[in-house]
Amino acid sequence: MANVAWCVVDEKGSIVFHEQFYASSTTAVLGTLGGIKNAVNGAVLTRIATMSAYLGTDMGATSAPTMPPNAFLNFDQATAQLPRSFRSVHNMMGSGYYYVYRIGRAANWNWASKPDLINWEERLQQKSLPQTK
Repeated sequence: MANVAWCVVDEKGSIVFHEQFYASSTTAVLGTLGGIKNAVNGAVLTRIATMSAYLGTDMGATSAPTMPPNAFLNFDQATAQLPRSFRSVHNMMGSGYYYVYRIGRAANWNWASKPDLINWEERLQQKSLPQTK
């Protein structure tokens, strides 16, 4: 799961928009870690790109874009997508049959906690972005 915080500033350095969202993905049977990363990265890029395009338009003329698949504004919705247990898949010696069974115990996501919101005013001052006059 990824926690993404981003903001848009105008030419004077004033915050125009800020958002914090989450992206998560899972796979089953024949998925890979790379596939999960691609899904999460795709959700992040799609959200930022569509919101950036929306912010560059007359926002009152159209409705705000919806969240893409695998992206969530709510931490609890993002964690609800995570698996509750892990499974191992085995090919029975080339027989063409797959045997899926649960290994270990249920996944424990209790260590995951909702991050604090970023204070963009403070963060931008720390980064001392150049101000346009």
